[in-house]
Amino acid sequence: MELRTERLVLRPVTEDDVDTLLAIRNAPGVLATTNTGAELPREQMAAQVGRRVETWRERGFGSWLVSSGGEPIAFVEVHPIGEGSGVDPDELELGVVVHPDHWGSGVALEAGAAVARDLFERVGRERIYAGIDPANDKSLRLLAKVPGARQLDEELYEIDRAALGSLA
Repeated sequence: MELRTERLVLRPVTEDDVDTLLAIRNAPGVLATTNTGAELPREQMAAQVGRRVETWRERGFGSWLVSSGGEPIAFVEVHPIGEGSGVDPDELELGVVVHPDHWGSGVALEAGAAVARDLFERVGRERIYAGIDPANDKSLRLLAKVPGARQLDEELYEIDRAALGSLA
């Protein structure tokens, strides 16, 4: 399975993508946007990827590796939001991580919109969520471009199916 946009190809992550995802996640610019500011250890990324691959097998959706011109440049995380968010723990959270070399080019919005459209159309979700640290200006600016995004609390945002037609 893959998703295609004008510039991007998205495919489900596999166990073979651990080092690629780690290189994107641990790029210095990305580190500055994380809660801890610390590099993610390989073992922790491998465990996360394993869970995402299992979600694909069990539920038919999950996280995506994003490529442009055959080069991996980003990934889109999709996973159940879990307990403590204030919404049903089975609702899905979506997050986009782009290598800093590709910031400002619209990759995050384009990839995020493609995955959101898949979740709404193929998976049948009515809404998806994004958790954004209030200090992450880049992500907040991106979310401001998503029609219909609604802030639920200090860090949680909701996008519903009605916004689908307006997504880039």
